[in-house]
Amino acid sequence: TAAYSTSSFLASAQIGIKMPDNNGGYAGIRFTNVGGNYEGFIGFTQTTASPSTKAAFVVQGYNRDATAYQEKLRITDGGEVSTPKNPLFVCSGSGGWTAISGVNYLDGNGFWTVDYDRGGNFTNSNGRFTAPVTGFYLFVFHSYTRANDTSGYVYPNFYVENSLWSKGGANTNIQHYVGHGDADKGTCQTAHIYLTANQYVRVGYSAHGNTGSISYHGASLGFTGHLIG
Repeated sequence: TAAYSTSSFLASAQIGIKMPDNNGGYAGIRFTNVGGNYEGFIGFTQTTASPSTKAAFVVQGYNRDATAYQEKLRITDGGEVSTPKNPLFVCSGSGGWTAISGVNYLDGNGFWTVDYDRGGNFTNSNGRFTAPVTGFYLFVFHSYTRANDTSGYVYPNFYVENSLWSKGGANTNIQHYVGHGDADKGTCQTAHIYLTANQYVRVGYSAHGNTGSISYHGASLGFTGHLIG
């Protein structure tokens, strides 16, 4: 009985499928329902012409919401993995300095410019990313603030629905607390957040001190996120 090896040709495989020897040729397994409709495909596709042939492992299938066949997963000849339909968004803030007090959600209509939104799950009018599926997501909040007097300090925060996300020390990134006065502070806040489908996340600030003692610079802010799994 042959032993599995990570680094040599596996000659004892029980099933062998040959594909055409041309760039774009493919072979694999097609999955259908009892009605005979083409639902999904797992296999290999050749990505270069002979004689220096390369191939990629692919998972492809029909997306009924988009009414189109789509590639879901690709593993290249070199081992790189891409998931071209995984939800992902990148947004940039706008505006100048804004003085704040208390809890302030960054959700004003037009505040965020959507640079990229794979899947269309970020809503510009309210600054919310809504989870399309249940799972873990990674979020990043690029913050830029100023203490207008020595009483002010601030927390850049993530909010799930209307609740502060505090797991994993996500709300401990305090700014301007000791000795910063009116100094500008840039920071990058990250969090792994488990969401159920249709829950939403937004970012904002919890400002403390005298009224208006903290300001944020809108055009220096950023909000990004993607599904981990």
